[in-house]
Amino acid sequence: MEKQLKRGDIVRYHTPYPDEVGIQYIVLNAFYDMPKPRVEIQTLSTGLHFAPRYTSFAEELEMVWDARSLHLI
Repeated sequence: MEKQLKRGDIVRYHTPYPDEVGIQYIVLNAFYDMPKPRVEIQTLSTGLHFAPRYTSFAEELEMVWDARSLHLI
């Protein structure tokens, strides 16, 4: 089974639309207690005052950076 996404993970779509290539998102919430898990994400580096938020199926996303790998000193 693939590692579950959690808050703070950086993700992108497996197969993005042409205008979404290179866009990364941060996971705000992950909901794995439903038949088809969903993840609430927010766009990174948009240059907008309020970055858009989306809800996507967890299976459509792949992890770019794992928040669990962060080591605080």
